[in-house]
Amino acid sequence: MATVRNICERALRRLRLVGAGQAVDADDADTARDVLNAMLLRWPGRGVNAYYSALALSDTFSYFIPPALADASVIDALAYQGTWDANANSPTLATSTGTKGYFYKVRTAGSTTLDSVTSWAVNDYAVFSGTVWIRNIDVLRFEQAVIDLLALELCDEFGVEPTTTLARNASMGWRDIQAAYIKSPTATFDRTLIDTMVRDYDLDETI
Repeated sequence: MATVRNICERALRRLRLVGAGQAVDADDADTARDVLNAMLLRWPGRGVNAYYSALALSDTFSYFIPPALADASVIDALAYQGTWDANANSPTLATSTGTKGYFYKVRTAGSTTLDSVTSWAVNDYAVFSGTVWIRNIDVLRFEQAVIDLLALELCDEFGVEPTTTLARNASMGWRDIQAAYIKSPTATFDRTLIDTMVRDYDLDETI
């Protein structure tokens, strides 16, 4: 998986602030990291609880996405319990046993069998549905959306005029991310984040 530095570099290249093959300036990388952390930490206030902790540039970039098999009642009951060693099975987890909504982040990859899941990678999450353990969906599918959203946020930091294409791509990515975190069948798409960005950047763009 990508590191935080990888995400920041790709966002800066998206804005053409760094050319292909060029090294990213240390100060620019630090700025992008701070903006990325601030952006992800704001998401819960936008209805997207990513269970994200501020990361360093060298850290693997990861955040929690509810498993595809988790229904609204499981998502509403989510309660983070800390990290889990899937090799040593520590703390001890058992098939079909647990508290609904409890979930753990995998710190050590392993092959501990929990119900139908037999392989766990670092930064996976194990979630108890109330009857079985399930694994979160792949965050890689949202990586480009995060990069586009970060690039849009960085426009203000670096005095770059964002393109309507970037705003459009960020909007579509944000819509996909919100859909993954939907709390109930009646929840609706909250356009606040993108609408605010579009207004702040004076884009002539209808999202």
